[in-house]
Amino acid sequence: MAQKKKHIEIIATGGTIAGSGNSPTTITGYTPGSKDIKEILKDIPSVIEKNKISYQQLFNIDSVDMTNELMIQLAKHIQKRLDAESIDGIVVTLGTDTLEEVGYFLHLVLNTNKPVVLVGAIRPATAIGTDGLINLYQAINVASDNDSVNKGVLVVMNARILSARYVTKVNTTMTDAFQSLEAGAIGNIVGEKIYYFYNRPSFKHTNETMFNIDDITQLPKVNIVIAHQGDDAFQLKETINRKYEGLILATAGGYTISNKITEYLENVEISNIKIVRTSRLGHGITTKTHLENKYNFIASETLNANKSRVLLMLLIAYKIQDEELQNYFNQY
Repeated sequence: MAQKKKHIEIIATGGTIAGSGNSPTTITGYTPGSKDIKEILKDIPSVIEKNKISYQQLFNIDSVDMTNELMIQLAKHIQKRLDAESIDGIVVTLGTDTLEEVGYFLHLVLNTNKPVVLVGAIRPATAIGTDGLINLYQAINVASDNDSVNKGVLVVMNARILSARYVTKVNTTMTDAFQSLEAGAIGNIVGEKIYYFYNRPSFKHTNETMFNIDDITQLPKVNIVIAHQGDDAFQLKETINRKYEGLILATAGGYTISNKITEYLENVEISNIKIVRTSRLGHGITTKTHLENKYNFIASETLNANKSRVLLMLLIAYKIQDEELQNYFNQY
């Protein structure tokens, strides 16, 4: 008896995977989001044979233009499609520059145990050796695999299956740009076979979190301030003066802030802004120290600056009280 085909819906948003360049050798300086998903799928017809595929072009943008409003719109649309009984899984094509933030947001706000797989490309669709087609083909296979259920939002790039909680972009131009350096991949794809490893997302996600995209209409302004040699606290001052509701302070290492920033914090009212301290290094653990007690900071724990911003926006939107904020950074 033939196995019933899985119904996988592709939601396209643009990015390099839909990009085009002036020639087949153009792999930088191309135009992201210039090809339609229908046109891209023509080059991998075999996915139609294995699965029931539906698709729609929700928008077609460079992912650096992914505003909070568009991210909310995307999440609401995905949730609506996930709620349809006929849909077995979702694949989202998008640009790689903000994929880790969008992926983590979806990982927190979608209420489902169905597979949701994000996929992008480092080389445009028109380039020799584009990685977009094989990434998309493998993403569809992962979304249709029974073992992909209840793992939160996944990212498929370069034959790796990565959790949206841990994944980050670590290179500007190499096709292995997406990695989870500390946690590692949760699976690999070899040919047509999908291998899941023993490591699983251990933090709360999707239907385990307190968040629900149906409740979210807008997100507060949260800025990231990156420490650097010679830091005169200008970025920090501007963020506070512009009355941002939240701030991610990415320190130079893991535990210290400069004398200039200390001096400014000692002489300014910061009770109206939520401040998360993380590291500009992108990897490693930022634990609670005397700074959190002194300035009422929140330690980011295992989240980098970009993902700390996503979680803080949600916590502020949900009006979580100061004394509870640290617990959510520990759990999510």
